[in-house]
Amino acid sequence: MIIDGPVKMPIPPPPPYTRHAAGQRPLPTPGGANPPPLSPITTVEIASTTDSPTSSNPYAAYATDLPTPTSVRGPPPPFSTLRHKTTINDLPQHVLLQIIYTIVDPDLPEEEYRWGLYWLAVSLRLVSSNWYTACMHVLRSAYLPAYVSHIRPPYSANPYPLSSPASVYAAAYSSTAGPSTPSLAEDAQRETAVLDMFIAFQVRQNVLRDESELHLEAGHEGVKDLFELMQPRARTEDLVRKYALRAGVISVGTTYSSGDRIPFRQLSVSFSQRKVGLVRTLGGRKRQVLVEIGRDRMETLESVAKRLVGELVQARELDVIR
Repeated sequence: MIIDGPVKMPIPPPPPYTRHAAGQRPLPTPGGANPPPLSPITTVEIASTTDSPTSSNPYAAYATDLPTPTSVRGPPPPFSTLRHKTTINDLPQHVLLQIIYTIVDPDLPEEEYRWGLYWLAVSLRLVSSNWYTACMHVLRSAYLPAYVSHIRPPYSANPYPLSSPASVYAAAYSSTAGPSTPSLAEDAQRETAVLDMFIAFQVRQNVLRDESELHLEAGHEGVKDLFELMQPRARTEDLVRKYALRAGVISVGTTYSSGDRIPFRQLSVSFSQRKVGLVRTLGGRKRQVLVEIGRDRMETLESVAKRLVGELVQARELDVIR
């Protein structure tokens, strides 16, 4: 059947992306110019035209369910606050230690136990600051006897800190660490870092020995520099900190000088068999030798540290050091 007359087809509803609230700027037409911003007068005209039943717009009937200008411009919805999702990293320290001792049990066969300690050193302690603290507690307890066995007279050792350095060091590498955390880490017990280096060396040596019978044990020669230079120097620095705090010539936990006190983080010890000096580093590069004394080969580190602090106190009283 052929119809010659005009046929009036029903108008389909507009697509969703072309709908816009009354008084709002319509979306740009592809290939055409962007419409100019709407003025307040134009907004009123559009709103009245949209609501008018006699509008010439063929889509006016579909605009009845659109939001009004008041609802569009109303207050934003309330946003939920972001809450921290609790993970295994947030467990208390005693629970983390229980997990570690369950996996790395000292009663395991010797080879399995050494591999477990190696896994703690190279993998698990790097997960988070809490795991670092727990792992270092286990590792330091396991390797402390071997560390102390390398100490030769007249040297002494006390690698355990005044107050938990593991948490201090871990906080220094945390993403939430504050600006003062690095200075706190530098003020911690300095011999602890030497113990940690010994642990890193020893866990690897133990694994190599288990992997091959041809591996030669390094023994004391492998850590000779560690215990003949770095360990006595770090131990002397810790003793200087102890005696200088009593004398009131240094400060701990600060970055800049506080009155007549020198920040401990700026001090270091130059150590040799015949001479020991107290050095202050300013600005990261400038090094100033504060005091320097001679040393007998068999003199104890405690005696050396006391004499260094005594010389420092005298220099401060004579206003030689500023």
